[in-house]
Amino acid sequence: MGQLFDRISRVVRAELNSNRDNGVIESPDTGAALVAGGAVAGASIGKVGVLAGGTGYSIGAIPLASLGALTGAALYEALRSILAGDSSSAGAAVTGAAAGAATSAAIGGVGVALGGSAIGVGMVGMAAGGAVVGLGIVGINRLLQQGLDPEKLLDQAIEDMEADAQKARSALINVTACQKRLQQQSEQT
Repeated sequence: MGQLFDRISRVVRAELNSNRDNGVIESPDTGAALVAGGAVAGASIGKVGVLAGGTGYSIGAIPLASLGALTGAALYEALRSILAGDSSSAGAAVTGAAAGAATSAAIGGVGVALGGSAIGVGMVGMAAGGAVVGLGIVGINRLLQQGLDPEKLLDQAIEDMEADAQKARSALINVTACQKRLQQQSEQT
């Protein structure tokens, strides 16, 4: 397992060094793309339930899109920090992790339900989620300071979602047409 981790680490470092030389991660456009991609990915999950303290809560597409955007911003900030050798955002990750662990301690058992199944999220998972939130807040703040326009970002995310919906409609039309052809062929034989 250690050898696999070492290999993955070398590949990631090589990719990060390649991107650092190109200045890719420092660009606000890269951050905007990661945030928009996260928002689209989050919105595409569907409904998720959070179970805590004997009560369940349903989370729809909008909160999931927000969580996805926050995760994209956290990824941007983590990559930017690694490439720039800047440890200033580590404090936000530690603070978020402490808040996540404290939330877990206060609430107790937390679970996430998706597609008819549920998984428990312990203190370590909550701490990791808190660290992502801390990094995400720093990432969004940094992108806003660099002149990222939130409306433009939202418009881009909506355009991406509409393009995905159009692709899904086209695929459905193709499947329906194939189904009709197969049905006609079946009836002819």
